[in-house]
Parts: sequence; C-alpha cells; structure tokens
Amino acid sequence: MKKQILILSFIVLLGGAGAWNFLKAPVDTQPPPVTSVPQTVPVHTPEASSSDEPVAAPSASAHVPNSSENPSAAEAMPAGDAPIVYIDEKPYPLRTYKPLVLPNDPSADQWWVTQTGLDKAWDIPRGSGETVLAIIDTGFGLKHEEFANRWHTNSGESGITATEDPSSLNCTGRSLPISAACNLIDDNGDSVVDNETGTAIYENPSRLNCTDQGKLLDKSCNRVDDEGNGFVDDTTGWDFINYDNSVQAGELNPTGSGTTHGTLVAGVAAATGNNAKGIAGVDWGTKIMPLQALDDDSYGDTRSVGRAINYAVKQGVDVISLSLGSDSPDPYVETAVQAATAAGILVLAASGNDGCDCISYPARYSEVIAVGALNTSSLPASFSSFGAGLDILAPGTSITTSTWSNTNPTSAYASGVSGTSFATPLAAGLATRLLS
Repeated sequence: MKKQILILSFIVLLGGAGAWNFLKAPVDTQPPPVTSVPQTVPVHTPEASSSDEPVAAPSASAHVPNSSENPSAAEAMPAGDAPIVYIDEKPYPLRTYKPLVLPNDPSADQWWVTQTGLDKAWDIPRGSGETVLAIIDTGFGLKHEEFANRWHTNSGESGITATEDPSSLNCTGRSLPISAACNLIDDNGDSVVDNETGTAIYENPSRLNCTDQGKLLDKSCNRVDDEGNGFVDDTTGWDFINYDNSVQAGELNPTGSGTTHGTLVAGVAAATGNNAKGIAGVDWGTKIMPLQALDDDSYGDTRSVGRAINYAVKQGVDVISLSLGSDSPDPYVETAVQAATAAGILVLAASGNDGCDCISYPARYSEVIAVGALNTSSLPASFSSFGAGLDILAPGTSITTSTWSNTNPTSAYASGVSGTSFATPLAAGLATRLLS
C-alpha cells in the first residue's frame, strides 16, 4: 500500500502525471523491443563503455566464486545453472549484478528539471524530518564538492573514545607480495577478510588506526566495532564487495568501468542545490548512506547486494535506491527486499536497459517500485525495459550529474549520461523529499 501511495504522491506533487508519467505502464503501451546492448559474454557482467562496444569479461578479481569454499557447493550446482553459495549456512544460487547505465554524447542541458516541473516542486518547503537515502551501487566520490556534509554518519561509530586496535596493513605495508592472504579483501565472499590463499591482482589500502593517521582517538578510526554490529568503523556506509569500511571509488582499480557509477547516481538523487557549484539533485536535504555492492570493475553478486540491503534495513533508512540489475531471480536478494519493505522502507530499482518486455531483478519483485526511463520528448526511452511489473517512468536520458575520476576526485561532472540507472535516483530523491 505504501508503494501505491507514493506513486500517487508523485503525481500530486508535480501537478499531474505530466512528463513524469508516474502511472502504471501496461505492456501493450510500450514501444516494441529494440536491439539491446551487444554482449559477447553472459549477462550480468560489466556493461561496455558505449552502446556499440561488446561487454568486457569480468576482471580477474577475487570475487569470482569458488565452490571449494563449501564442499557441497559443487555437488549442489545443477549442470548449466548458477553456482551455489552458502549464506548463513543456507544454499543460494549466485547471481551477478551490473550497473544499468548507457553512456551517450555529451549534453549540458538539464531538460528534466523544468519539463518535469521539479523546479516548482523545489518551491514547496521541505518537511522538518531528516530522511536517509541508501544508494546501493559501486564506490562513491566521497570528497566531491556536491556532497559536503551530505553523507549519512553512523552515530554508533562517531565520537571520542579511549581505545583503539592496531592498524590493518595490506601486503605492501607488510613488505609481502600481493596475495589473497594479505590484500585486505574478502576474496571468496564469506564476509571474512584475508582467510584465503593464492594469487591476487588487487589490494585494498592499509586501514590505519587514529594514531597512525595522526588523528585524535575517535570511534570513526579506532579499528574497533564500537556498536557491536559486526562492522568495524562503519561511520560512512560499508563496502560489501571488498568487505571493509571504505566506499571510496577507485581504491582497487582507479580506471575501472565501475568507478564513476555510484557518484553519477548519487548526484542525480541528491547533489546539493544552491551551492553555486555544478548541478542540483532532486533532494538537497536528505542524508545519503553510500553502500558499495559493486566493485571498481562493475562486478557485484547475490552476497554483496543482499547484504547491503540487509545492512540498510538494520540502519533504519527511509528509501533504498538500486541502479543495478540481474536477468535472473535471486532468492537471497528477494528475501532482503521483503525485509526492507516489511520494515516500512521504500525500495526503488531500475527496470533495465534492454528495451524489451524483460524487467530486471530486483525491479521485477512486486515489493519494489520498478522505474523505467523517459527520453527528452517525455516518451519511453527506446532502451528502457518494460513489462507488467513496471510502476513508473522518470527522465533517464541526457542527464548531467556529478562524477569521479582519479585525476579529479572533487569537482568532476559528466553530461549526456543515460539509462534507467538515472531514472531511479530521480524517483528515489523525490521519495525522500515526500517523506521529509
């Protein structure tokens, strides 16, 4: 019921369905299927950098599942089906997820602000309640100028303390060759760091305690799980793909295909307005909880996505935005989504970019608000996946938003980006504003 009420609220706030088309979208009103982004490897791997390039195979990172971590995993895996992983001692098929973004030619025109009536919606005073928007995505540009004082802070991991644990040094910091045994990465996805062996390509930066950083003792850097929730120093979100407390983009692969996506999405939803810089996102007042479920190479899976949703539920967020998708149902992620909605959290997800009657998961789950994309003519975008489960359409083409690069981590912007990845945070940002 809360899902239906929110959709109606969208319509009322913006003065009618108008350009946003916040209406149930029947299958027979959608455009005919179009050719999807060419892919040369199975779906769910990272998308190519442009629509005429084949999809690159996943990098040789440590996130590829290994059935040997549970002796019965290989036996439980049907021939030709997904690998089986064990989470909380239960078997689940391992699904992989990708960002749902379509890069396009540069465009600096923020057509969607006036065409949707959002500029008028901004004139409606925001409520007095603080909302928290969890964005589950790739890493984020934490120091970007659009997000100063906008990241959600976990009060249980903030404030003066008298104790700290030793720093956690990576392989290089310990003068060892890079390997899975010391790279500070959860290579096998079991939520334990460095209990693995074998070669590795990447390593996380060393995690230094307050003293080694030259800081006063504080819960945010003391390398202690002060609130006892199983996450050390989770002051600003958590990285569920590498399993550490840093959601900063580019820490493992600064030039990877996934380094920009989280910052792009966050900017659309909540970039600060009236700061004389860059752009304005939909909701300037919400706090953003950055949760990383996809790595710098755009790889994420059942475990990282499901655990990120579960964490957001326990932290009591108001809205969850998922600009990612998989072609296959995922029982573990579905259970997490159900827990979120049962807790009164709104969950929005991108419908997908395949331009067919084939809405992605988790958007296809009935509990989720499935968001498709409109083009600049306020019509369904040709790439936007549709179907009986599609709930709303929002602008998702030729968007200008914040981005991140290793050469400009604080003030970079991108124009002309398109995808249901950007329609989703538009709707999510409006949701947090409505709930304030």
